[in-house]
Amino acid sequence: MLINNMNLNKAFSLGRYGTNTIIGKIYFFLIKKSFFKTGKNIQIIGIPFFSGIENIKLGNEITIESNAFIRAEGGLSIGDHCSIAANFSLYTYNHNYEGDCLPYDHTNIFKKVTIENYVWIGRNVSVLPGVTIGEGAIIGLGSVVTKDVPPLAIMGGNPAKVLKYRNTEHFHELKQQKAFFKLKSLTDYLLGK
Repeated sequence: MLINNMNLNKAFSLGRYGTNTIIGKIYFFLIKKSFFKTGKNIQIIGIPFFSGIENIKLGNEITIESNAFIRAEGGLSIGDHCSIAANFSLYTYNHNYEGDCLPYDHTNIFKKVTIENYVWIGRNVSVLPGVTIGEGAIIGLGSVVTKDVPPLAIMGGNPAKVLKYRNTEHFHELKQQKAFFKLKSLTDYLLGK
């Protein structure tokens, strides 16, 4: 879909405050209300940048670590129990290089990104517009995801490719038992709990 103007009025970054400070917690609480939909127990650690937050749908029990850079003008859905490591980049739009100017014109091409349930995304991963990352997938350190990722795939590289698959039986057994990883709060971590 081509749209001429993007609304960047709802972009935000926590800057130097992060979500582990009182100011950051208050700011995040207020900004969180701008998301299209959010689930329970969303942890955003460090200093993120989001734009198009009105187009973001977050499930339950999601962790997004420091320095996330998320451009969601084209739509973004993140499922339940997802863990996204530091320096994550995600784009849901691209410039139109087939328009009436060089190197690109003033229109943008928007494509939704979907990250399904139980996905683990490693450090320094980039996800390009229009991608769906299937349930239970693992995206390895430094990967660039340019195409859809099958469920339970373990991906790596630039561009990311399937390296192998998770053990399906083991995955579904853990899912049925509701054996989900939970990140400790900063307070519990500092107190050694």
